[in-house]
Amino acid sequence: MAPKTPSLSEEIMSEILLKLPIKLILQCKILSKQYYSLIRSHFFIRRHLDLTRLTNNLYDKSILSPILTSARLFDQRGHIEDLDIHLSQDSERRHIIYGPMDGLYCVIQRENVFLRREITVWNPTTREHFVLPSIPLFYDKSQENWVIEMLSNNVQFQRCSAFGFGYDRRTQDYKVVVICRFVSCWSGDTMLDMSKTKSLYAFNINEGEWRNHDGLGVDPSYIESCIGVFVRGACHWIYAPTCSNSGYTILAFDMSIESSINIPFPSLDENECYDMSIVAFNDRLALIDGHGGEMVGSSSSFDVWVMAEYGVAESWSILYRVSLAPTIFGRSVGIIRGRFYVVEDKGCLTSYDLDSSECERYNVLDVGIRGLLPYEESLVRINRSNLLA
Repeated sequence: MAPKTPSLSEEIMSEILLKLPIKLILQCKILSKQYYSLIRSHFFIRRHLDLTRLTNNLYDKSILSPILTSARLFDQRGHIEDLDIHLSQDSERRHIIYGPMDGLYCVIQRENVFLRREITVWNPTTREHFVLPSIPLFYDKSQENWVIEMLSNNVQFQRCSAFGFGYDRRTQDYKVVVICRFVSCWSGDTMLDMSKTKSLYAFNINEGEWRNHDGLGVDPSYIESCIGVFVRGACHWIYAPTCSNSGYTILAFDMSIESSINIPFPSLDENECYDMSIVAFNDRLALIDGHGGEMVGSSSSFDVWVMAEYGVAESWSILYRVSLAPTIFGRSVGIIRGRFYVVEDKGCLTSYDLDSSECERYNVLDVGIRGLLPYEESLVRINRSNLLA
């Protein structure tokens, strides 16, 4: 009888697996129950995340987030491939992708049904996704007859929405927040007052349900940026309560204590026409200020402001300036791994190295690109009962 092969200790198995590419790690789950259990364990998933950050193991791929159709992977050589998950089969449906948060992305789809939105948390590496239940304010079965009546009478609705996705260190869970308010609605020439309907909804994946929260403390109709940028444990949006640029602030919502504060804006030139967006830059809050364009959303040059000390107005400074070629205008779609990306008016995607000013153009003709997101691989599980266990 052949001697029994001694089994490797779990610690040794873990160290061996952590040295493999992530695709091979996923394939190893089918080798045995022991491998399967180890790879799905909280310890292994966190070790893999920590090791990736420690070794600065950056990926050269990014996610192109278009307004319509499916998302695509894009690398710095200009290669494009469709992701395995198609976010919409209907070309008329719009969606937004934002993230990543430990390799997870939040996807918002809007159906052609009054106020109905589908929000999904998605891991493109493991191909797992979790569809959040409908937000009661956005779509409620008890209001269906009222909705049909409003639509049949050609009532026009005006509403505002802002979204955030981040990590709650207090509960060690991932959280989605939605800020919404009905501003007003019209039936013919009659305006119906809906301004009292305003809410902030928070969803912890482990808890599995939406919670109505009143801790915002501001009027959401003045939030200009739809997607909140997660930095220092909080989501951030541009907040414009006045028409003057000097009145702008940044609304920050702390994901753990669920409280909001205002972050001061940099001192911008009042005479410029701004195309502004908030981004995260080296774990700091940053603002891209586009100007010199002939219309809103199209600029010929961009300033990258960075807040060196979080929350301190005097610490804002311009670290980089990016100027497009003469007669070229465009809009910024993100800063990824030291490169500044712009979609030019004709749909060409162009990147600028922030340190060397080297310019590179890619054969991506798509004026509908909403944003460019870093692609991160991770083993983080999406499970309502216990996301990482």
